[in-house]
Amino acid sequence: MREKQRVIGYYTIENSFYFGAALISALLFILFRLPFMAVTGMEGMGNLLLPLICYLAALLMNAFVLPAASSRMFAARLEKKHPADAERLLRTLMLYMTGCGLLMTLLFWFLGPFAAALVGIPMSGRALRLMGPVLWIMGYLGLLRGYYQGMGSSAFSQLSVFLEQLIAGIASLLLGAFFLNYGAKADLLYETSGYQAAYGAMGLVLSFLIGSLLALVLLHLLSALRGGVLQEANAGRRMENMDSLHRSLRKGFFPVLLAFLLLLCLPVLDILILGPRISGIYGEGTGTARVFGALSGLLCWGLLAALPACGLLAGAMGSVRNAAAQKNRRLLLHRVRILSRFAVLAAFFFCVTFPALRTALSNLFFSGEDNMLLRRMLLYSAPAALFVCFSLTNSGILYGLSHFGEPLKAAALSAAAHLVSLLVLMFVLKMEMLAVLFANLAGLGVFWLATALSLRGCLFFRREVKRFYLMPGLAAALCFVVLFLPERLCALVLPQAVYNGRILSALMTVVFAALGFCVYFLFLIATRTVRRDELLEMPLGPLFFRLAAKSGLL
Repeated sequence: MREKQRVIGYYTIENSFYFGAALISALLFILFRLPFMAVTGMEGMGNLLLPLICYLAALLMNAFVLPAASSRMFAARLEKKHPADAERLLRTLMLYMTGCGLLMTLLFWFLGPFAAALVGIPMSGRALRLMGPVLWIMGYLGLLRGYYQGMGSSAFSQLSVFLEQLIAGIASLLLGAFFLNYGAKADLLYETSGYQAAYGAMGLVLSFLIGSLLALVLLHLLSALRGGVLQEANAGRRMENMDSLHRSLRKGFFPVLLAFLLLLCLPVLDILILGPRISGIYGEGTGTARVFGALSGLLCWGLLAALPACGLLAGAMGSVRNAAAQKNRRLLLHRVRILSRFAVLAAFFFCVTFPALRTALSNLFFSGEDNMLLRRMLLYSAPAALFVCFSLTNSGILYGLSHFGEPLKAAALSAAAHLVSLLVLMFVLKMEMLAVLFANLAGLGVFWLATALSLRGCLFFRREVKRFYLMPGLAAALCFVVLFLPERLCALVLPQAVYNGRILSALMTVVFAALGFCVYFLFLIATRTVRRDELLEMPLGPLFFRLAAKSGLL
């Protein structure tokens, strides 16, 4: 019994590390980009759209998906006392990543300006050219994180995610200021506009490069501290031939990578389809850049849901894989139930926070500008938080059960539904920008349904409707009211200039979000939707339990 409690406690701590590091990293990303947004506004963020999509996709991949896909392969070889095979696997994956990184660097360098001109923001071509080396280094970073997670160093791996965003954020303040000043001088020299935003975007891309490079150096320093394993690997004898290694990669690594590459390439395709239509309406340059700037703001806020959801995916893989290896069905179903419950609770909170505080969130990014488009996008795309959290948690559980092909099939169905919806909404119904939002919702919804059906077929696992969906939905509705009414009251009482200011918007976001979370949490505890024993096993659950106990809520 004590051993079971100890194992459950370990995986609760590990999942808390994954989720907490992801959430803090997303907050740091937004916090350090606020000064850039304050100077350049929507136009500057529009020039950053294509590099930002590539970077956020790479961030999701290298922080959680790549480590989660590779760590189980390293762990399996280390558990069999074959460290030389784990070292060979790492070298093989690094070789693959070298080829992919070189190819991406060449593609971005030669095709970046063409893609930027195609979508109507040619000034962003300079920043897009620099994204190749960033993605190359981030690929190495993801594989090294998986290696150390396989050795049991998940805490150090997630610490590097936090430090990567911290270093990149500090670098973005310095480089962003330098390049913005340089671009402002170019605007004066050529008596035009656009250079300041374009050069500022280049500074931010360089800060991404510095952050990932220093995080890679940090992991190499960690390898020096963990030199015993590497020395053992060099002294050990290889037990696995190359055919067996490549077969293992085709079975367990590449399906995970392909599924998420397929999903993450869809936003780029959306912009390539949408860009010429938007530039035809607004003209190339400032008008198109402002429209794309609103979409960049949506991506930044969407990171708050997507990155923690990837943390849930990585945590679910380890927890479920351990329970499946023990052949303990009761423990397996218990962990699946706990992880699914937490994903539902987190998803409902994100789903109501964005639409309720959409005005404050939009003013926080683009104060003093017409940000109505961003407000509409935050309102319409709110269900995406539900689908992302549900589907990624289901995918992590399926990966933990070694059903690697199921999420890949779901991703293919999702991509098909996305493209069909996009073509119908954009070219038949003429919805333009909103077509991208609703097509993403359709694709993510299909991905969630497909992974849920696969999970039911694998485990015969059914979720209780009342405690899984109905009661959290009622709590979310109450949270929405608590968030929305005070925000509307401030809009009616305060002067417009004060209400739209960044300082008040930041204050309202923090205070109202904290108030809404307290109401949401209290409702779940008071109605026994979440019991104490369940709370203690959820990611960050012990922390919430201690805070509630000290405040007298429990």
